[in-house]
Parts: sequence; C-alpha cells; structure tokens
Amino acid sequence: MYRHEMTRKYAQTAAEAVGDRLKIEDFIDRHFNQILDNLQESAEKSSNKENTSFNETFIQAALPIIDSVIHVGSSRDNYMEAQKWAQKSSQEMRLEPVRWLTLLTFLHIILMACAKRPERSIWERIENAVEGLLDSEVSGAS
Repeated sequence: MYRHEMTRKYAQTAAEAVGDRLKIEDFIDRHFNQILDNLQESAEKSSNKENTSFNETFIQAALPIIDSVIHVGSSRDNYMEAQKWAQKSSQEMRLEPVRWLTLLTFLHIILMACAKRPERSIWERIENAVEGLLDSEVSGAS
C-alpha cells in the first residue's frame, strides 16, 4: 500500500496524531483543497528554482503551511494534550514534541493527497520529499 518504509512505519501514528490527539481531521477535510493547492503551489515554485534541491526548497516552504493547519485547526487544550502525547511517543527518537506533531500531520496530509489526487505526479514527488524529511528527522534524532 505504501511505497516507503517510513510512511509504512508511521502512517498509523500520523492518523492518531491528527484524528485522536490534535483532533483536526474535520478541519483538514473542510479545507482540504485549499491546503493541497497551497502545498502544490509550493512544490511547483520549488521545482522552478535553479541550483537548489527540490526537497529542501519544498520542505522550507511547506512546513509553515502544515504548522498553520495545526494551530488554526486545533484547540489550545487539544494542542497541549497532543504535545504531551507526542513527547511520550517520540521519546526514543528524542524529537521535540511540536516537531513530531508537525511531521506526523505533514505525513497524514500527504497520504490523503496521494489517495485523492493520484493522477498528479507532483504528489509522488512531494511524498518522496516528506519521506526524506521524516527519515532524516527520525534517524538524525536517534
């Protein structure tokens, strides 16, 4: 089902972070097209930059979008509780809880995008970028 090891390993944790902890699944559903359009625009602009890595440029542009989804979509109480959960669930990786929530939310949104917009090859490229980010963050923090 999933093309990448990190995606396979963390897809369920990402769904839990978004749906059960941050409780932003409905918010994402309501604003899904706008979120994807913003991510796709960032990806297209990143593709057009010369002498830069797509992955690095895209990730730099996309992370603020994901952080905005979290902060606007989640209540303060849910966000604080999600941070406590993230601290426990990322303990062996020594990742900051906020960073872990961002990575999981990013993964969840990209998996939804790949499922709902599979005809667009840009989403495969974006998924590869998110997989690389997840791999470097998780491996680098251990």
